[in-house]
Amino acid sequence: MVARVSPVCFPLREFDRGGIMKRTLISLAAAAVMSAPAFAQQYADFAAIEVGWQLDLSQDGRYVSLGCGAGNERSLCIYDLVGGGDPQIMTPPDDARITGAEWASDRYLLIYLDTVTELNTTSGLHDVLVSRIASYDIEESDAALMMTGRNVTSALDNVSSLDLDDPEHILMQVSVRTSGGNRNSSITREEIATNVYRVRLEDGRDRRIERLRGETFRRMFDADGEPIADIRLDERRREFAIARVDEREPVYLGEHTGELPSVHHSGESDSVLVQFYEGERRGLNRLDLQTGEFTPAVEESLQGLIVDPVTDPWSQAFVGAGVFTPEGLPEEIYTDEELASLREALAGALGADLLNLISWSADRSMIAFETREPGRPAAYYVFDRNAGQVNPLGTEAPRLEGRRLGDQIAFSYEASDGLEIPAYVTLPPGATEADGPFPLVVMPHGGPQSRDDATFDWWAQAYASLGYAVLQANFRGSSGYGRDFIEAGFGEFGGKMVQDNIDGARHLVDAGIAREGGYCTAGASYGGYAALMMGILDPENVECVIATAPVIDAMSVLAEANAAGSEIRLDYWENYIGSLHVGRDEAAEVSAETRAHEIEAPVLLVHGDEDLTVPVTQSERMAEALETVGGEVELIVLEGEDHYLGKASSRLTILEESRALLERALPVLE
Repeated sequence: MVARVSPVCFPLREFDRGGIMKRTLISLAAAAVMSAPAFAQQYADFAAIEVGWQLDLSQDGRYVSLGCGAGNERSLCIYDLVGGGDPQIMTPPDDARITGAEWASDRYLLIYLDTVTELNTTSGLHDVLVSRIASYDIEESDAALMMTGRNVTSALDNVSSLDLDDPEHILMQVSVRTSGGNRNSSITREEIATNVYRVRLEDGRDRRIERLRGETFRRMFDADGEPIADIRLDERRREFAIARVDEREPVYLGEHTGELPSVHHSGESDSVLVQFYEGERRGLNRLDLQTGEFTPAVEESLQGLIVDPVTDPWSQAFVGAGVFTPEGLPEEIYTDEELASLREALAGALGADLLNLISWSADRSMIAFETREPGRPAAYYVFDRNAGQVNPLGTEAPRLEGRRLGDQIAFSYEASDGLEIPAYVTLPPGATEADGPFPLVVMPHGGPQSRDDATFDWWAQAYASLGYAVLQANFRGSSGYGRDFIEAGFGEFGGKMVQDNIDGARHLVDAGIAREGGYCTAGASYGGYAALMMGILDPENVECVIATAPVIDAMSVLAEANAAGSEIRLDYWENYIGSLHVGRDEAAEVSAETRAHEIEAPVLLVHGDEDLTVPVTQSERMAEALETVGGEVELIVLEGEDHYLGKASSRLTILEESRALLERALPVLE
């Protein structure tokens, strides 16, 4: 059975004939009232778009942009911290999505937009993700798309420098593939040509100022638009290099398979920060661009824990590092003494166990920050240092305020081969472990090289509100627990990485938290694949499968990387899955589609029709495979949805449809 679900439309948009965004002055409260009739279902509050997915202060600190959900999808709420009044709410143009925002100056806010369009290419018609930037003029209440005359590529969203010396312009880089290629061809290969443009924020007009040569795909600039370093990549040789600007010989050259280093600003003109994910230099290091010497950027105890460096948004100076606490909450450790002292003072005044500084004005007189606790929505604030006042901006899930949520508990268990697996279990609201056993939903995460953590999870909390315990295991191959743990997942894409989730369910049964007699499993992307494979590997216990945007054939991931001509991307996936050139039997072993006949439980498949990460054809093929062998399956196609469930209506559909399946296959006993 296939059902198509259209997104709910909200009358919050106002555009001119050119598609340029205009402000819509409407309060958040009014937006919630307008959306309420469309979300009358019981679990709409969990499906609502989170607040705080973006938080940024303007250069002078007068304005703060807050990622909000004033409707069916991500929006931006812009608050005037001096003049007050209702926020300006920016909703995306038709058929586009807002993916981020940052202030370029006191006056201009850069808004990042994605849209899916059908383009005619040399290989036929294809859906392509087009990424653009709009500059919003807060003084004129008007916006302009950047680089409207440069339609040679789908990626026009790379800001190189805010160029603070010139508040009317930014620097942008555009890369274009100059030839097609295939890794098996000795005649042609893909090459990248990159140009640097100065772009006027008022109207988006641009002028090319640099043409990068050879294998240079990125030029780093400082905050004032001065060049610092060139980053190069030779895909065929798997060589990654960092060089001084326009110099032939690099100061660093290394061969990398699977994961390239990431290069960040240090705030100095003669050095950059380089984060290595493998090899002897693993961790965050400062590279001297004159001598080529590396020195650790943080103390040794943090090197294996760093997620990303933290830099000042205006000076680009290195000020700290983002890590995860032992409980699994994101935390920033500041090397900047002023920020470290400020964070400590604010946390003490508010009695907060964990507080992160998210953004600040150029003079640091205005500070935007968040507080967090395990399993609960984050709270957001602005601190006016001159006035000595802290003003709340709201919480991550305002529609859940006052509602009791389930407790999230961090624990670990032994996998069947003895490896320790860290995990979280969310209990029904008001319940403790002693109140078990509960019916269990196992939710493997996507990635697979990512992790579940202790931040608020709308999906897990929605299931917990129904009376289920929800297991989220960081199976081997997950990030956040060191390189050895990641590499423990190599070659185990459809094997031990899936088995770790099954072992977690058995552990919770033995601990008296999960009810005997079976469980359901739900996941998205790789998590959707893992959910299907759990139905194959543990058919005696899996009562239902909920798979959103699942990869159904692991070998197709390798084939796609190979077709793209990306040696490094292919290396990465071969680490997890195995060789592209394995035999038919080995390929079938990790294919949920081929093994569909082994699934005994009912299956719910949900997929967005604009998913370019995992095409909807994957779910369509899985549904056909299950129907062919007489399996029970329902496929729901979400119209206008991508891979990341950015629409509240899509989330609500998943919750309502999966609730119906859970109540039938694994009912909560009174």
